[in-house]
Amino acid sequence: MKEYWNGNNSISKTFWYAWVIGSVAIAFAFGLIAFLAGYLFSVSSIQLAIATFIFLLLINPYYIFCWVALWRSSKNTENKAIHILTKALVIAHAGIVIYNITSIQEITSTSF
Repeated sequence: MKEYWNGNNSISKTFWYAWVIGSVAIAFAFGLIAFLAGYLFSVSSIQLAIATFIFLLLINPYYIFCWVALWRSSKNTENKAIHILTKALVIAHAGIVIYNITSIQEITSTSF
């Protein structure tokens, strides 16, 4: 983890292992837990909204870790286009996450 945070790995290793596989694994684990909870217990829409909010609280620190790791590992390439594309991807994903967070706040403030 320290190698990723310090940007000592290649861009491809950081992107595929930390960001893609890590994010998918976290989302799959959460989905499995939510499915099992819904199957075993009666789950209301409010409980589902709370669970989604908790998921976002858990995955956002991981996304921040991935952004920092990918941003810092972008220096490990000689290809300037890949370097710029990597930073653009991080900025775009951060914007999407921030937009989603603000959208959830708007939805929850009007629904409840």
